[in-house]
Amino acid sequence: MDMHDHHDHGADWGAKLAEFLRQQPGVGAVRFAPESHKLEVATLGAVDMAKLQAGLNETLAAIGSQWAAEDRKAPRGFNITQKDGRTVISRDTCATAEKMWLWREVEWPDIDAAIEEQESEWKELAVLATACAVFGGAGFAVQQWVPGLPWLAQGLFALGVMAGGWDAAKDSWENLKSLRLDIHFLMIAVALGAIAIGAWGEAVLLLFLFSASGAMEEYALDRTHREVSSLLKSAPKQALRIDDDGR
Repeated sequence: MDMHDHHDHGADWGAKLAEFLRQQPGVGAVRFAPESHKLEVATLGAVDMAKLQAGLNETLAAIGSQWAAEDRKAPRGFNITQKDGRTVISRDTCATAEKMWLWREVEWPDIDAAIEEQESEWKELAVLATACAVFGGAGFAVQQWVPGLPWLAQGLFALGVMAGGWDAAKDSWENLKSLRLDIHFLMIAVALGAIAIGAWGEAVLLLFLFSASGAMEEYALDRTHREVSSLLKSAPKQALRIDDDGR
């Protein structure tokens, strides 16, 4: 979940939904009513609805309760409108393209469950980083103290590489399917390069540092999100202003 610096919550949820649409080329718009938990998407052609639902779950979990439909400032390249008590955020496109949209109602996600799922991500990363450290340390110990068993040290290093690179490999695979490269792919490529020249220990150390930093980053984001959500939920929705004359 990315944290965006905006001046208002309206722009915040708008930016998050706009980012969701950028990542979903087969979706032209999202129509929603938070009060009644109604949610629809305008699709273009064949769309993987399971993947689409998962993306919406993650996006709405990031938004939480930060809805401000009265503020309709749209991100660049998108429009935000309101009609019949529902808010629509759509791509800035022509009227002809909009006529080709197929509106589909999707399930309004369980925000609390989606947030809990995101909260568990840093724990999974922490377990993988710990396993990487344990296997790497064991491989180093065997390499130093039992030099007659190089296959054992290499096997332990291999387990460390798999543990430390598991999450990066998953993300890289998903990005490669979309013809995109990111830092995860770079880390995997560097680790494979180290293995190719026989530097197994260095490959494990690299992936441990990368996976551990990822776990700490996810933990920091999770804690920040929970604190901000708690603050927003406890904030009063109405205020009473008293003028100088007591009215």
